[in-house]
Amino acid sequence: MSIQLFEWNTYDYAAVCILPTPSIDASGIAHLVEHLVFRYSDQYPAGHELFVANTLLPVKINASTQDDYTLFYVVSADVNVFLACLDYLAHGIDQLDYSEQCVQLERDGVLQRELQWLESHSEYITAATLNRATPSCVHAGGYSDLMPLNSTSDVRLYKQICYAASHRQWLINRKDIAEGEFMFLGAPSLDVIGLASNTLLTTQYDTQKLPEAVQTLLAKALPVSHAQELLESTRQRLDQTLGARHIQPTQVLIQPFNTQSLPIPNKCVSNNLSKLAQKCLEHLSVRHIPLLPKFILSQLEKYPELLLGKPFQNIQLKKLNEVDIEEITRVEYWQKRLQGQCYAMGLGYFEDNIYQYIFAQNSAT
Repeated sequence: MSIQLFEWNTYDYAAVCILPTPSIDASGIAHLVEHLVFRYSDQYPAGHELFVANTLLPVKINASTQDDYTLFYVVSADVNVFLACLDYLAHGIDQLDYSEQCVQLERDGVLQRELQWLESHSEYITAATLNRATPSCVHAGGYSDLMPLNSTSDVRLYKQICYAASHRQWLINRKDIAEGEFMFLGAPSLDVIGLASNTLLTTQYDTQKLPEAVQTLLAKALPVSHAQELLESTRQRLDQTLGARHIQPTQVLIQPFNTQSLPIPNKCVSNNLSKLAQKCLEHLSVRHIPLLPKFILSQLEKYPELLLGKPFQNIQLKKLNEVDIEEITRVEYWQKRLQGQCYAMGLGYFEDNIYQYIFAQNSAT
């Protein structure tokens, strides 16, 4: 593990964890494991922590699965919220074991909604058809007919290999936080860089969708000398273990996947309160609700009737006259997303109004 600490006062507190997650087939196992990091951990057992944080707290938490790496990040202007959410993220990265039900809900529910929506676009299918025609088809995101072939034991082995503590590279804009505050991440040798440093313009990551503070961390990070070697050794270990699965498309066209009725987790019908909400109670506010996601805003230009509650392009909006913060912090509010009935669910501002959105919903629900 390596940690590079920066001390910029012009940016929010920010942290990004870089993990080598090479793909050896087109099953999308790296994508699945990324999702599971946010599903739960032993320390944060409720499945809705991410949604509460990104809706009601002054923070951005998310991840990006790319061809060879997965990047997890936390950005906040408030030090207490930043440290609480960083603790949540670190425990999610540490988590190794997931129940069969948990994997099924994310794999056959949430990710099916996402992948099938992507595969409804002609340009995506054209690229997929070309890729699937190659002798050794590789795709980091996965295809909807291959994703279900990832077993719970596959997930554990992949995470055990790729998410090992020694593989993690943390970049943190700590500003005024003492070094000792980050010891919960592990026991690495901290490298305090500060404002002036030799910089490396990072080109191996797609940074377009990442917050500006994270982009700057990636651009200013000192190169880790063994990074390429680590990536290749990780790929070799995956080839020697998971490579025996031989998950490759049997034909170039994506085969329909029929989602069966998924079990309802006990946590989804309980009254569990978000642990992050409890930790950061004084920071919860509707003022932190973000704008509607860009992909929804782009559709509003074409189909303004969405604002009237009429579904369109797998999007459904509901205008809220009032927002009950306590309701949002409880797991039942997010049941549809946690049960895998949709890919995305949340709240967003548009023209001074707050809307609940549901995206890529199962047509059977």
